[in-house]
Amino acid sequence: VEQILTKLGDSRDTVTVLDVLGDYLKRNQVGITHFVTGYIMGDEVLNSLKKKIATLLPDWDIEKQKIFFDVLAHVIRYAYHSNWGYDKSKFLFLFSKNVPGGTDAKEGHLQDALFESLKHTSIAQYFEYEKDKVTSGGRIDIIFQSDKMSIPIEVKKTDESPTIAKIEEYYIAQAQTYASAYEQLGIFVLLDLSDKGKKP
Repeated sequence: VEQILTKLGDSRDTVTVLDVLGDYLKRNQVGITHFVTGYIMGDEVLNSLKKKIATLLPDWDIEKQKIFFDVLAHVIRYAYHSNWGYDKSKFLFLFSKNVPGGTDAKEGHLQDALFESLKHTSIAQYFEYEKDKVTSGGRIDIIFQSDKMSIPIEVKKTDESPTIAKIEEYYIAQAQTYASAYEQLGIFVLLDLSDKGKKP
């Protein structure tokens, strides 16, 4: 660790130093490794998002960060679990008819399954289903609501292959409307039912 930090010289920003220490701890940990999302890939996604959010909101309240990333970890766990980490036959309702057993899923299928998964977490009591949003009309699919903060979770589906440009064009404005009434931060979940050929 000392050698790597010496090589970094004066360019020792916090994120880089934490990455070096994190890698060291991973390599030297004895026994079972615990992942916040349940999966190493899930934690990589979570940590990547943490870094991006930290650069965009450097002064964001520490306690609210902890709550938000805890909720996000549960959503990432569900996404990974339903797509890669488990028997797909348990989640065929989330696949298009192009997949044997698929049912051409609707947004409601994902919303119901995600909500059910969140209600099996250690923070279950804070999740509410389809809460009317009073300030601008509409309805939030799922909301995490505690006395410290509220986090809207918006669920959509697409039959087109999603790109960042398409997501920004079709979905982000609505998701931002919901998030703006709370912490300026929310979670957007997109069910991709586009044709992937032979890929899962």
